[in-house]
Amino acid sequence: MRKTLRALLFMLVVSLVLGAFAACDTTAEKTKLETPTVAAKVYTGSKLTATIAESEGYTVVTNEGGTDVGEYDVVLKLSDETKYEWAKPDADDATRVTLKFAVTKATNEITALALDGWTFGETANIPTAAAKFGTPTFTYGATADGEFSETVPTAAGNYFVKATVAATANYDGAEKTAEFRIAYSNATLTNMPAAVANLVYTGSAQELVTAGVADGGTMQYKLGTDGTWSSDIPTATNAGEYTVYYKVLGDDNHGDIAEASVTVVMAKANSTFSKLPSAPDLHYTGEMQALLVAGETTCGTIWYKLDDGEWTTTIPTEINAVGHNVYYKIVGDDNHNDLVDDETQKLYVTIARANALVTAPTAKTDLTYNGENQPLVNAGSATGASIEYKLGADGEWTQTLPTA
Repeated sequence: MRKTLRALLFMLVVSLVLGAFAACDTTAEKTKLETPTVAAKVYTGSKLTATIAESEGYTVVTNEGGTDVGEYDVVLKLSDETKYEWAKPDADDATRVTLKFAVTKATNEITALALDGWTFGETANIPTAAAKFGTPTFTYGATADGEFSETVPTAAGNYFVKATVAATANYDGAEKTAEFRIAYSNATLTNMPAAVANLVYTGSAQELVTAGVADGGTMQYKLGTDGTWSSDIPTATNAGEYTVYYKVLGDDNHGDIAEASVTVVMAKANSTFSKLPSAPDLHYTGEMQALLVAGETTCGTIWYKLDDGEWTTTIPTEINAVGHNVYYKIVGDDNHNDLVDDETQKLYVTIARANALVTAPTAKTDLTYNGENQPLVNAGSATGASIEYKLGADGEWTQTLPTA
């Protein structure tokens, strides 16, 4: 009996020990879980949720996430409370762990910006741009690093457009610049310079061309290839052929117009006499005498010729009492035409005979017959003439003294 009790007692003790060991083994079987790390994600503009590592020890109870930058709760719950436990559970629930999932601010970038230029006077083109986040707005400036404004430039030149996205809580700001050009418009000649018609020398300076009219620039002229460009219309005084060059200097918004030229002719003026040659009252003197009183002109040189002789600038002369046709003409200078008309520009000039100086014959006195012929008169004398005699009314005239 005593042996039986001992055996039963031994078995009870063994059972208690085994039960104690079993109880100890049950506690050791729970796996302690560390809180998983939840990586932050960068804002994308779309809703984001946390990426949770898969595990048999827990399930995801809450993972709503969000779009905007901030922190969002992620709740994990033990899948089997008898097998697992959290190393750092929530204070109010040992079966749960609450994590923070962060959406962080994104960097930003203008990925594309373009603006096609245009020509002055045309409608401005609209820039195009793209950004990772946000809608770009546009401003304009004269330099890449200068001041920008919303005013679209209108004058010709090189400019910069800036695309800007303002920073928000979800993303950084961004900007980008691009260069564009407003090209010069072509200046136009609404009235082209033209040669002044029927220009004739006057002795004064005269404009050679009519004024050109340019839209979008300033007219420039020069006289000849070596002239100096000026806005003044070229003038000339002397007769001749001239080449007038013209061009247009474009203003700030217009391009130049290349030079062109026009030929202008200023004709010679007709020559005139300020005093006509005239015939003097000439009488024979026995010396050479000028047959004309010289004419006067400011148009060139007066030339003369005697009858069919040669032209000369010397006034013709004559010694004898005769008549001549004396012709005269003007040989024009560089600015005057010749003036020649043989029908009207001549004078018939005569040297009149001079009156003879005569000492009359006188009768011989105290003539006495001597049987010979004797002169009946004393001889007369004459200058510029000869004396002739005759005896009786019916005698013959002769230079011999009559005798009897």
